[in-house]
Amino acid sequence: MDYTLGLLVYLFSVLRMGTAAPLPGEVDIRRKVADDVDRLITRMDNSFTFPDIIRSNQLPDRIGGISSILVVLEGYNNLIPNNFTNVDQIKTDISMMAIYLTKLSERQCKGRPRPEAPGWLQRLQTETHYVETHTVATLMGLKEFLNLLRKDLNVLKTC
Repeated sequence: MDYTLGLLVYLFSVLRMGTAAPLPGEVDIRRKVADDVDRLITRMDNSFTFPDIIRSNQLPDRIGGISSILVVLEGYNNLIPNNFTNVDQIKTDISMMAIYLTKLSERQCKGRPRPEAPGWLQRLQTETHYVETHTVATLMGLKEFLNLLRKDLNVLKTC
């Protein structure tokens, strides 16, 4: 019996599986984060009318690496109340972006401790007296943070 045909079919199937779609890499995750940031900013602009404030000056001019971004995104997501109008999808998008960044962080930042929340975020987390005003301030800060992230996606290369 000639097993050549069977062996060739087996080899081609193994080669085909070996050349399947690659696992999502850093470039794919950075592109996904960029798309998510753009979608979130657009969704926030379409869902909310923000007061005309030049800048709240809470945020620094630069943001840290992946770990810092995760801390800030999770902090903002926790500050936005679930019962506020038009925030369900925003909170979901933030959570999805955090999942991608967590995967990237696990690859790049093994064994490094997560940083604490920055001082401006800690202050925002303690000043929760007026829920609607606080939520609008949180959403404005989130939008500023996302704009900073969009300007410099290279911070995703650092921890």
